[in-house]
Amino acid sequence: MYHFRIYITGLVGFLLVLTAEARVGYKLHSRVPCTDTPECLLFELVCKTEDYEIRRYDSVNWVSTSFKTRDKVWWLDIIALVPEFRRMKNYLNGKSVNISTNANATVAPGMVKITERKGSWMSKLVNTQEYSLNFLLPSFHQSNYTEPTNKEVEIVTTPEMYVYVKPYKGWLNEDATQAQLLFKSLGMSSDVTPHWAVGYSSPMSSKPHSEVWVIADGKPTCPPSGK
Repeated sequence: MYHFRIYITGLVGFLLVLTAEARVGYKLHSRVPCTDTPECLLFELVCKTEDYEIRRYDSVNWVSTSFKTRDKVWWLDIIALVPEFRRMKNYLNGKSVNISTNANATVAPGMVKITERKGSWMSKLVNTQEYSLNFLLPSFHQSNYTEPTNKEVEIVTTPEMYVYVKPYKGWLNEDATQAQLLFKSLGMSSDVTPHWAVGYSSPMSSKPHSEVWVIADGKPTCPPSGK
């Protein structure tokens, strides 16, 4: 079956350049979970419990596109995702007029924003939901990117942020289960707070790494068990 693994395909095999200020670059320690890409989104580990981590990320830029579907996004097949995937790939690999300089880079992660649908089971079945698909820009283009000409593609900036993270071994089709475990650990409701399904691995990986992210409201306090 095809799941989120196809989101990482367009990022494999590209050239990279290191820029330290962007906090995107070569992984500096084993905690950074990028095994299939030389470049990664770097972070500061604030604390860690048995159930989740708290990390601090610097402000970074992403290339982003949106799509709507009635299906749970991780059950979509590759045909349904081709237009969205092609938009992102065209921008990142420089093969279209979207970009005037070569942006090719191998970098992770890729992530999708997930918001739980509200209403009855019938309304959830009938109504479409919008998802945001995002790829991290390579380090060189963090401060040197070209605005996309495709109106369905945009550059978005995430500010410095603290994030609750639940890492797990597996593909993003396990996101719903893992997200509920994180929300339970945090004492939060997925009906109120969105989360991010985050993938790092290429489709050929034998040991895929994925994560659930919930962005904290300000700087969180580490629990007593944190270390």
